[in-house]
Amino acid sequence: MSRKRVIVRRLLIALAIIILVPVLLLAAVLLALRSEAGTAWVVDQVPGLEVDAGQGSLFGVWQADSLRWQGYGVRLELTAPYIDWSPGCLWRKTLCLDTLRVSNIDLETQPGEDTEETSGITLPTVILPVNLDIGDIDLGPFTLNDGLIWDTLTLNAEAAGAELNVEELFVRRETLEVTVSGRIDTRGDWPLALNVETRLPPPYGENWKVGLTLSGSVRDLNFRGQSLGYLSARFDGKVGPLNPDLPARLNLRADEFLALDSLPSTLTLRNWRLALAGSLANGFTTDTSALLPGARGDVELALKGRVTTEQATGLSLTLAAPYHREGETNELAVTGSVDWSGPLEATAEVGLQHFPWYDLIPDMEALPVTLNTLEAEGSYTDGRYQANLRAGVGGPIGDTSLQADVKGDLEQVQISNLIADTGAGGLKGKADVAFADQIAWDAQLELDRLNPGYWVPELEASLSGPVATAGRLDPEGFPEATAKLDLAGTWQSNDTRIRGDLKSADQQWQVQNFELRVGENRVLGSGRWADALTANVSIDLPRLRAFLPGLSGAVKGRIEASGQFDNPVGSVQLEGSSLAWQELLTIDSLALNGQLQEGLALNADASVRGLEASGQTVSGLDLGVTGTLDDHNVRFQVTTDELVANLGFAGGWQEGWDGMLASARVELIEQNQTWTLAEPATLVYQPTGKLTMGQHCFEWQASSLCAGDQVLMPMPELNYQVSRFPTSALAAVMPEGLRWNAEINGDVLLKM
Repeated sequence: MSRKRVIVRRLLIALAIIILVPVLLLAAVLLALRSEAGTAWVVDQVPGLEVDAGQGSLFGVWQADSLRWQGYGVRLELTAPYIDWSPGCLWRKTLCLDTLRVSNIDLETQPGEDTEETSGITLPTVILPVNLDIGDIDLGPFTLNDGLIWDTLTLNAEAAGAELNVEELFVRRETLEVTVSGRIDTRGDWPLALNVETRLPPPYGENWKVGLTLSGSVRDLNFRGQSLGYLSARFDGKVGPLNPDLPARLNLRADEFLALDSLPSTLTLRNWRLALAGSLANGFTTDTSALLPGARGDVELALKGRVTTEQATGLSLTLAAPYHREGETNELAVTGSVDWSGPLEATAEVGLQHFPWYDLIPDMEALPVTLNTLEAEGSYTDGRYQANLRAGVGGPIGDTSLQADVKGDLEQVQISNLIADTGAGGLKGKADVAFADQIAWDAQLELDRLNPGYWVPELEASLSGPVATAGRLDPEGFPEATAKLDLAGTWQSNDTRIRGDLKSADQQWQVQNFELRVGENRVLGSGRWADALTANVSIDLPRLRAFLPGLSGAVKGRIEASGQFDNPVGSVQLEGSSLAWQELLTIDSLALNGQLQEGLALNADASVRGLEASGQTVSGLDLGVTGTLDDHNVRFQVTTDELVANLGFAGGWQEGWDGMLASARVELIEQNQTWTLAEPATLVYQPTGKLTMGQHCFEWQASSLCAGDQVLMPMPELNYQVSRFPTSALAAVMPEGLRWNAEINGDVLLKM
């Protein structure tokens, strides 16, 4: 054999070895993977991979209790992985993944260096060398760095070349569910056609479902959909998800929407329209409009502005009620901005012109005092704020203008330049209020020519002076405070002064140096209210006409009180003379004496002489009360030219008055008759206003006037029986010359 042939032969042997060794090695690996022991050996060769209780072959069905892999800053743990695929499909150039199940997926990654993206994502062209047939993928909860990504993910799909057909992709996270089906082409901009059904947890109600149709491409994504349940609306728009500026556009239309069921129905958005357009880089402009169902008609709402990731600018909110006053502006307008790029900052301007805000509160009527105008501007910076307010208030008393400057923080507020101006005078002042730990205040007000006669002409006056108060609330909520009042001026053209000091501390109230002086009239007093009570009031009013036109006469007296608050004692003595109210009522003299004793027992007497009212004259009226609220007696006597009546009552008050008419004596002077009550009669008054009287009889000589149970109030039902009443007693009212001697017996029935 020649040397040349030997060399060729050796080269052929070497080439055969080079070709056969990889084939044999591949065959060995495939044979190893087909066995459970071989699969376990191959798995052991993967760096960082640990498998617990692995079973089966990677060339068919393989499962394990758990699988853990760690490397390159990543730690992955799978619980109960199970895989079943068909290697025979490879002969058809198809990878058939029949089943993939994992009970739990836990992925942890180490934080990497932050990188700033300067351009959008470039979509690669993905063309699979083999077809892909995914039968059943079922993945349990997936957590990334201890954050839940999903609870469940299932997938059925097919792929061939650059086309992916998703039969169903289902993802659930807590109460959020998403179902996707459709087609994606992984070439160019990745055109797609997908249907997405989403179930969301509604703020209230039972369901909220959103259906989406996605079209276009991943780079320029168009969407259109409908929301049902909590929000019933239709919407459409466009978004560029791969652009780092995220350009987007959204249009939404809803016939009716109430954000929270706790809101009143008057804040329901009707005919709601929302338009949003822009990008993360330049911000999104928003324009929304709706109608609010006010109590007397629709209120128009409009909101505009631009929102970025750091601030909201050009905000404008307008509420208009065109039905309120024709020819006038009837709206509330708020403009402003908010910046949260650093410490929170905000500015706002508020303008109100005859806007009926109460129409947006259910069942609320127009108030007698209305806010006609309001102009306010303010700012907020990192917990501190300031504002200037100007308002016009109208009502039955006329128009009032108000203005004030406000500044403060989260612990206190200062009100300065407070000015109120009305046709009845005004006030000026300032106040500081702190509310960090405990509420505390310090207010200094100055009344300027206050005139109650602006509202009630009979109370014509002009009062000026300081009103000051300062204090705080103790830990139990009781005020520890002082207040001082010192007003001077005129009342009905009489020199007037009202002053006094109020103090509270240690759960005690104390009034000192109280003085009311109107001309010659004076009221002086002081007192203390705590567990023990003391009070002294001196009244000397020689000219009542100084208080009110038409009132005349004089009153003088004293009121004293002492003892425990729940068991006080005291006395009152009042005397009046020549009292009159216009031409309707006159009293020659009045006297009141009363003592409140321990156990809340009252012993009081009142006497009136020379009473004339409505053309009737009562020469004497006496009233006496003794006893407690639960058990007392009342004596009543009235004397006129025609009769003298003495009545005695006894009973008690317990959710109504339950007692009796204990005695009664009525003397008819001209008729020379004296009627007396034969037996006590029950007398009951109920809180409903019903007054009833039990059976009773009045007797005079042989005559009687008797009744059964009677209703006296509110609708009288009287039924009396007259027995043996002599007609001779009527002689004074009979025509002259008529003589009638008989006895009257009968019934008298009266219903009203």
